[in-house]
Amino acid sequence: MSAPELQQREVRVSKSARIKAFEFLRQNIPEAKIDDFQVLMDRINELILSGEKIDVGELVAELMDPKKFGLSQDIVEEFLKILVAGEADADKLVAGTIEYAKRKMWRKTE
Repeated sequence: MSAPELQQREVRVSKSARIKAFEFLRQNIPEAKIDDFQVLMDRINELILSGEKIDVGELVAELMDPKKFGLSQDIVEEFLKILVAGEADADKLVAGTIEYAKRKMWRKTE
């Protein structure tokens, strides 16, 4: 049995939800990684200001990657729940994004 293909989905996130979600992450980033996190935040803010779309699956993979930030799945799920709180199928979006990120990390280790 093969796993279903994950599909990209575009979701608008309000500025207040984005700020709240990233503040939650900042509180959970290990102290040793706080400078790296600030660099990541600056990069994301530049993309937002330029009108670029953010691949949250890629971001989640980076947050969960033990070589980068090493955040637990629980923390990342909470971050995603804050981002997509207004969506009708928020739980499905969170689960799909986590699965997408895990596949990305798995492919990088091959």
